[in-house]
Amino acid sequence: MSSIAVVGAGVIGLSSAVSILEKDPTVKVTLIADKFSPYTTSDGAAGLIMPFVMGSTPVQLQRKWFDETMKGLEELMKRKDAGQSLGLYKLTLVSLSDDENAEEPHWKDLVDGYHVLTQKELQKFPQSSKFGFSCRVMFLNGKYYNPWLLERFKHLGGDIIKKTLDSLKELSGVYDVVVNCSGMRAKELVNDFSMDPVRGQVLRVYAPWIKEAYAQDTKHLHKQERYCYILPQANGEVVLGGTGYHHNSDTRISADDTRHILEVTRELVPSLARAPVLEAWVGLRPGRPTVRLEKEVMKFNSNLGNKKTLKVVHNYGHGGGGLTVHWGCAKDCTDLVLQFLAEGHKAKL
Repeated sequence: MSSIAVVGAGVIGLSSAVSILEKDPTVKVTLIADKFSPYTTSDGAAGLIMPFVMGSTPVQLQRKWFDETMKGLEELMKRKDAGQSLGLYKLTLVSLSDDENAEEPHWKDLVDGYHVLTQKELQKFPQSSKFGFSCRVMFLNGKYYNPWLLERFKHLGGDIIKKTLDSLKELSGVYDVVVNCSGMRAKELVNDFSMDPVRGQVLRVYAPWIKEAYAQDTKHLHKQERYCYILPQANGEVVLGGTGYHHNSDTRISADDTRHILEVTRELVPSLARAPVLEAWVGLRPGRPTVRLEKEVMKFNSNLGNKKTLKVVHNYGHGGGGLTVHWGCAKDCTDLVLQFLAEGHKAKL
């Protein structure tokens, strides 16, 4: 029986582990992580399924992974407990820009109900809005979805080890293939110094009367690495954001960022002024110039001086797009794992 270790228990690691077992139930898969739900970055994410914050990852890959993820989530939406157990639901998103020449999103044909706002419709929003569109988008609550994925993994026969690794070298000689879904920890585990902690702060408020999602992009906010978004949750809460500070690993709550978030979101939707703040939260998005999804044969020197190798499939660096592309990336990741296993079987013949 082939043995596989998946390192990392965020949505990327969980979906990769589940995908491998669904594709080949005969393999043994062990999930290794130092943090599990509800303590991963994807647990605190606002849950908007939309391609963004993925660096210069090729557009064709973003589209492919997004499309495959949407198809997977559409199937899950058919479940009777899609909302209650998985935190999965759909809303209308209104996206606004102060650039009248703003490009339409490359994924507009992959969502339902895409519509460019007319001048009359734009007049309902702040005067700075020169361009906008609306569409139906999917939301995913990681606090529900990640535990469901973990239970799915265990139901398929997967094993779990809670452990902090210092290097993937520790797994050499133990597993046939290691899947590296370590997010920001890739910097330490595989010496990937291109990893960029992108500090995101959001607020959760109680505003059950907000029934649409909003996002506003302005040149001023862009220069400050700040955002304006209003994302309703299924339980009456609304996530307000936010920030995207690159190379910033400070996880403390910032009063200045809280002020900014309240100011810009209330300007966009004034009724939020009456919404009580429930929580402030900070997470570090695993930023990278591009998503890393590839095979590598890593080489190490053992304590005895012998050469050791480790077959690794890397699947990390998704920035703020992990939820958006997780099933698409898991599918490609699974194919690479099975390629490694097939090569190993041929070598034994």
